[in-house]
Amino acid sequence: MKRILLLAIITVSGTFFVSRQLTANASQNMPKGIEDRGPLSKVTFIHYKKEKENAKPPSAGNKKKTDACYTFISAGAKWKKLEPYFVNPLNASTSLSNNAVYDAFNGGVTAWENGSGKDIFGNGTLDVNVVYDPDRVDDKNVAAFGPYGDSRVIAVTTVWGYFSGPETWREIVEWDMLFNTNFKWSISSSDAMDIQNIATHEMGHSAGLGDLYTTSCSIETMYGYSVNGETSKRTLETGDIAGIKSLYN
Repeated sequence: MKRILLLAIITVSGTFFVSRQLTANASQNMPKGIEDRGPLSKVTFIHYKKEKENAKPPSAGNKKKTDACYTFISAGAKWKKLEPYFVNPLNASTSLSNNAVYDAFNGGVTAWENGSGKDIFGNGTLDVNVVYDPDRVDDKNVAAFGPYGDSRVIAVTTVWGYFSGPETWREIVEWDMLFNTNFKWSISSSDAMDIQNIATHEMGHSAGLGDLYTTSCSIETMYGYSVNGETSKRTLETGDIAGIKSLYN
């Protein structure tokens, strides 16, 4: 039986959307409704350091906004089963232990699960051998530290899933996350990026939420800018909680 792999790449305002769909000839016996899921796609969120008031990054994205301070990658797109994740703390900081980095990251996971009142993610594992690979679905959700080409970028999160078709069919299936080692990372320093602060924001994307760029929403964890020493994103605000509960409850 012949199969054809179709790949479409679309760039919208600097945020990258990649769609991949596997099709087969008419004789394939597909489960009823599976054709409504749409293509397997990825969305990449780029988290910039805030340089000046009211600045907008080149990748603000095209997420549909609501009147409240939250947005979704795609309405209804969320995790439908618990999947494990892996954190590679190598290269994060010479002054922090691997366990300290791992614990700081897990603080971000806990914030969203407490805010939603649901288990969203599976169990975490500290693994120094996993590799950040945003270009393929490999059944591993990975967070790692490494260099990124743009020195303004704090972190990058890629989320794979089914983001079109009926909302009940939409689903997140994988995420990959890179913390840019062009920045200094810490868990307590005022002149470095705070690991838990950034991890909490990025895990919001992994759960299905988009970025916010309006100043009226600037106190929210999902506000799309951060600065050295910032820790306010460690805890969720009203809009963050409303968004995650709307998606998972």
